[in-house]
Amino acid sequence: GLALFFFRKENKGLILASLGLGLSIQFEFVLLYLIFILVTLIIFLKHYIPKPKTGLYLFSFFGLLLTVSTFIISELKFNMRSATILLSIISNLNSNGLTFGNIVGNVFLISNRLIYDNFISFGSFPTFLLIVLLAFFLMYLRNNDIRPKLVFLFVWFLGGWIPYLGNKSLTPLYYYNVGASASFLIFSSFLIQKIWAKTKLTGLGFLIIIFISNIMLITKFNPGGPINTINVQSGMLLSDEKKAIDYIYREAKGVPFAINSLSMPLNVNTTWSYLFEWYGGKKYRYLPVWGGDAAMGYPGNLQIQVSRSNLPKMQFLIIEPSRGIRAPLIDKFMDNEAYFSDVVSEEQFGQLVVQSRRGRDT
Repeated sequence: GLALFFFRKENKGLILASLGLGLSIQFEFVLLYLIFILVTLIIFLKHYIPKPKTGLYLFSFFGLLLTVSTFIISELKFNMRSATILLSIISNLNSNGLTFGNIVGNVFLISNRLIYDNFISFGSFPTFLLIVLLAFFLMYLRNNDIRPKLVFLFVWFLGGWIPYLGNKSLTPLYYYNVGASASFLIFSSFLIQKIWAKTKLTGLGFLIIIFISNIMLITKFNPGGPINTINVQSGMLLSDEKKAIDYIYREAKGVPFAINSLSMPLNVNTTWSYLFEWYGGKKYRYLPVWGGDAAMGYPGNLQIQVSRSNLPKMQFLIIEPSRGIRAPLIDKFMDNEAYFSDVVSEEQFGQLVVQSRRGRDT
């Protein structure tokens, strides 16, 4: 949207950008950093802003306000919870021992990862390519004709670093800068086009390397499901989930049973409710009850029975990969299960663990 507005002088670009900003904030409040990108672009590219039209700016502002209105209402209702958390994170950066070296390391980590995941994943080549791309960027930056567009791409890319400046994880999630990779891809496409214009053979060579690298990453990571830099919870494969459900029904032998799950997010039963309805119910012609807590706002269609004394004696506990769940919560959950039921047997399917349990008399 902003590219249309700055470089093609199309009014709809500003409207699209405003709507996109509002929806982004709705989806993930950390994307408030996009406001920084917007302000920075306005400062550096102010000469490319079309002549002000009051109606356009008002329309864009109200479009932004409309798309974030429910977010604002929620913030007011819950005492500015998200804003408080965000300010706390920012204010604690120094107290968490963050140094300039950490910041530089994080910038390098995020930039290097974008190259590894999109272009070349062989050995130390991502680092080498990062240096080469930076050199080309500085070289083309001297060209007055394309300098504004390069500045636009760089600020866009730079914005993707912001959420990670205080990062201390070895595998920071993609959530907050996945959009920044688009600017990186656009600049790389620009370079390949320039190379292709000079020598098609070299340009074709680059494309083949990128293709091979991506195929290698696909064959490496796809068998394990979502990679852990994109999804907190890896290892949740449909094939393993179906095996777990088949095992549960075989063990149940047609007898009514209850299920519960140590899930991520905790106590959200939507996934297993859907799987039992879609797969288990159709194949075995009956459904279990959900024998445990179920988070409000995430309804499944399985009958929920919180009272343990009313559950069938045959019970099953599904333990999902627990990355992202704090250890005290896991311990509390398992202690609660141990209080009401005993483990009869246990089977593992990929990274899923299924415990067959027998309810205690209460």
